[in-house]
Amino acid sequence: MSEAVTPVPNVPAPKSFAVDKLADFSDRLSPMLVKELRQGLRAKTFVVVFLTLQVLLGFVLLASLGASSSPQDAGHSISGVIFMFFSIAVLVIQPMRGIGSLHTELKSNTMELMVLTRLSAWRIVLGKWIALVSQSALLLAAIVPYLILRYWFGDMNLFGELILLLLIFLGSALATAITVGLSAVPSMIIRGLLPLVGGVFLIFTSIVMSFGRGFQELVELCSMQDADSRWIFLIMILSGLYVGWTILGLGASMIAPAAENHSTLRRIVTFAALLIAILIALLADLDTEITASLALIICIPAIVMALSEPFHPLPPICHPFVKRGLPGKIAGRFLYPGWPSGFIFALLASGLGLFLCLAGTGGPRFREEEVSFIAGLLGTLIMPAALLGFAGDRIKNRFAAYLLIVVSSLILTFLMLMVSQAMPSSSRGFLWLFSWLPMVNMFLSEISSFNDKTVAIVSIAVSSIYSVMLLIFSLKAFRQQREVEDVCQSISLGEEQTQASEP
Repeated sequence: MSEAVTPVPNVPAPKSFAVDKLADFSDRLSPMLVKELRQGLRAKTFVVVFLTLQVLLGFVLLASLGASSSPQDAGHSISGVIFMFFSIAVLVIQPMRGIGSLHTELKSNTMELMVLTRLSAWRIVLGKWIALVSQSALLLAAIVPYLILRYWFGDMNLFGELILLLLIFLGSALATAITVGLSAVPSMIIRGLLPLVGGVFLIFTSIVMSFGRGFQELVELCSMQDADSRWIFLIMILSGLYVGWTILGLGASMIAPAAENHSTLRRIVTFAALLIAILIALLADLDTEITASLALIICIPAIVMALSEPFHPLPPICHPFVKRGLPGKIAGRFLYPGWPSGFIFALLASGLGLFLCLAGTGGPRFREEEVSFIAGLLGTLIMPAALLGFAGDRIKNRFAAYLLIVVSSLILTFLMLMVSQAMPSSSRGFLWLFSWLPMVNMFLSEISSFNDKTVAIVSIAVSSIYSVMLLIFSLKAFRQQREVEDVCQSISLGEEQTQASEP
């Protein structure tokens, strides 16, 4: 009797260890990063941009070979086209994909599931940002062969163009950080309209700067042939890192629980950035224009975020400060999360920013029109927080309301300036009726025949009134802060007595 033979199934040969490692992402990577990379690389937007970039650059390269009689002229045209397409792809299209990255998770109620895992708010935000930047890096790698072909046309500043390419990529990383960080804001106007306006501006700038003499001057600047250009390059890199980290921190703080403190580290980093900038200004002997721009880049994002933070005095936040005694409580007055301590922080940061401006080579004093501008700018940042002080805790999203007031003030100021420009200088006295807007006082000296000293005094007075208003609201809020500090201090004393009673 014959026995039935059971067929042996075809078992696929096991993959080698190296092939298995290359076929998937490493387990050491963040789960959020792996998830976003898998979804992003399969997205139609990335595939279309990648293929379109290849087709356009290949077509332009072939057309330049046959249409130009001079290889040098063809090389310059190819460089301009390569940088134009690459700039639009990584400075506009790729960052736009981050507009809804965090808002989509919040809207679909999947953020709670992520928070329940070991993923912190920072890891969630960084995972989404790194995934988009990694895709931009693929686009960067895809255009390198075209630059190699362009090298054979001759008359190419290889080092300058490579540095410019790196700067564009770093600018893409910064723009992506801004869109990802702002994607946690509920307001569609802030989350979508502001990046859209910035994207239109970048498209126009990329087209204009990619052709003509401006592109060659930009490449020569990136060649860093003198010490000033090297210092400027270092300042641009450090400023981009600071602003990108700050905006990503904004997104992390918006999706994190209220008991997490993301503000203290951000404010300490701001103070450190200002001190480093002052040191660089003294060592490099920078012009006042550069130091003033650097002060604005460091101070404005930090002050806006500090004055627009919600105020939630909780024991887990106050306890690390209270247990350090009186120095900890003093430090908490400008390091606690929330707008009351944010106002004190804003004053200290503004003082360091002014000292940074004075560290330049332009002179040790400010002119009267510069005083009007500085006072008006500081008042523009403080006014929304002072007005929101009347609403108290009734504002659900303080950051969106703060930016809405700033944008409304900007629109009203722009309209007033447009109307005044259509009138003779002697008829512009109606602008004094709008001097309660600090932003209007910033430009009164330039658009009218008013006395510069009078404009400076009015600008300082208006900004001081808003500062006093915000100070009064802050002192009222600090009463609640002291109550929480007393609770934390009693808890600390109880813990010390318990430890002392144990054998």
